[in-house]
Amino acid sequence: MMRVFTQVIFVSALLFTALTGRGQGFHISHYNDLGVRESIKDVHIYKQQILGVGGRAVDADVFENNDKPYLNRFNVDTGDILRDYIYFEEDSTISYSVRASMIMDSTLYFCGAVTSDTVSSFIYRGFYLASVNLQNNYSAIIKIDTASRLETAADLTSDSKENIYTIEANTDDDLGFGYREFTVRKFAPDLIPIWDKTINDPIYDYHPKSICIDSSDFIYALYSPFDTNTAVVKFNTDGDTLWTKLIPRESRVVFPKQIESTPDGGLLIFEWAEAADVNLSHFVPQMVKIDSAGNIVWSKHFHYDIGAVGNYSKFRVLPNGDFVIVFFKGEDNLLLMRCDAQGNVIKTFPLTGASFFYPIDVTTTEDRGYVIVGILLNDFEPNNATTFIVRTDSEGNFMITSVIDDLVVDLRDYITLGPNPCHEHLKVDLRPEIDETKLAMFLVDNMGRIVQNISSGHNDLSAVSSGIYQLIVTYDRQYISNHNIVKI
Repeated sequence: MMRVFTQVIFVSALLFTALTGRGQGFHISHYNDLGVRESIKDVHIYKQQILGVGGRAVDADVFENNDKPYLNRFNVDTGDILRDYIYFEEDSTISYSVRASMIMDSTLYFCGAVTSDTVSSFIYRGFYLASVNLQNNYSAIIKIDTASRLETAADLTSDSKENIYTIEANTDDDLGFGYREFTVRKFAPDLIPIWDKTINDPIYDYHPKSICIDSSDFIYALYSPFDTNTAVVKFNTDGDTLWTKLIPRESRVVFPKQIESTPDGGLLIFEWAEAADVNLSHFVPQMVKIDSAGNIVWSKHFHYDIGAVGNYSKFRVLPNGDFVIVFFKGEDNLLLMRCDAQGNVIKTFPLTGASFFYPIDVTTTEDRGYVIVGILLNDFEPNNATTFIVRTDSEGNFMITSVIDDLVVDLRDYITLGPNPCHEHLKVDLRPEIDETKLAMFLVDNMGRIVQNISSGHNDLSAVSSGIYQLIVTYDRQYISNHNIVKI
C-alpha cells in the first residue's frame, strides 16, 4: 500500500450546544472558504466519530478534472471537527469522483469514476475502487478502464468474508449513444479482482442504481430498464445469475433509487413513482418490500403521510427492521420519517432552519439519534456546493442559531509560533487584535485525538511524544486554521 498525502482543508464550522435532557444535538454548516465545490455522498459512525465521505475540488478555478476524495472526522457528541483528509492529491492530473462508500472493520472503501484531464470526461471515464485504513490512513486503489468507454461506479457492498462487490454503469461505441449496460464486480478485501458480470440488452438502456447483500451472501443488483421501471437481478458469490425480475408496478413511470436487505431475509426498494391513487403532477416516494425470490410482500407510498417532498432523499434499514428516510421539504425544512418493518409510519420529524439543505445520507447513533449529511448550493452554483451535517436526538430535535455571514477565514497572519521543529517548548504569539477569550488551540495527533491544549505564550511539550502533529485553531467556536508542528 502507498502512503497518501493528507491535507487539512480550511473550513469554518458553526458548532451548536447539546440539547439539555433530550439527548445530543447540534447543527454544523461546513463552509467552503475558497468557494471550492464539495459533493458529500455518505455518512458513517466510527468509534465516536462522524465520518463524512465525498469529493472535493482542489482548485476553485478549474471546474472539471481536479476532484479528489475527501474524509471529514467529527466528534459524534459535540460536532467538533477532528481532522480533514484529501486522498490521491499527488495525482494532480487525475480527477476522482466519489459515488458510494462503506466501512468494514477499520477500513473505509469508496468507489467512483476516474478521469484523466488529458481527455474530456464526457468522452472517457474509468472505474476505481479504493480503500483507506482508518487507523493509520494508508490507502490502496485499483483502476479499471477501457478505451472509448464511459464507466461510472454506482454503489458497493460486502459479504461475510469481507469480499467487496460494486455495480457500475458503462457504455461504449458498440452500444451507441443513449444505451447503457451495467457490470457487477467482485473484489477480494485487498482489492484484487475476482470476477465481473455484465448485464446488457441491445434494445434496453440499463441504469444501475444500487447493490446489496443479504444474510446468506446473495447479491441483489437494482437497475432500471429505460429508467422508468424497477428490475432486480440476483447473483450468488460465484457470479452466477439466479434470477432476473421486472418488479410489476401499477404506476406508469417508476424511478428506482436504492435497495437494502432486511433482518428477516427480505429486501426493501426505495422508488419515486406516479402513484395511481394520487392525481398530482409530481412523483411520490414509495417503498416496495420483496422476498428473496423477488415476490412483492407489500408496497406503499407516503404522500398522504408527508405531502410534497423533493427527490433528494436516502433511507437506512435499522437493526430491528425499522427504516428511516430523510427528505428535502422546502426552503427551510428537512423531514425525517421512521417506519416499522411493515412500512407503517411511526413518526415524522420536521427539522427547521436548514435553508435549502438537500439531504444525501442518513444514519443512526447508539443513543437512537440521527445524523444527516447533505449539500447546499450557494446561489445554486455547483462550484459553491457546501457540506452540511445535522445531529439530532431520538425525537429529531436539534439546536440552531443564525448563520454568521462574515466568518474569519484564516488566522495564520495573526499567529506566530516557534520554534518548529520544537523540543520541549512551543511559544505562541498573537497580534493585539485577537480576543484571547474567543481563541482555542490544541495539538491533534494523526488519529484525530487531542494530546494537549495550547495557549498563548510558552507551552511545555515535554510530555508529548516525538512526531508530527496538527495545531488546530478555533476562534469564536469556528474552525479556522491548522499548522503542522514537528516535535523532536
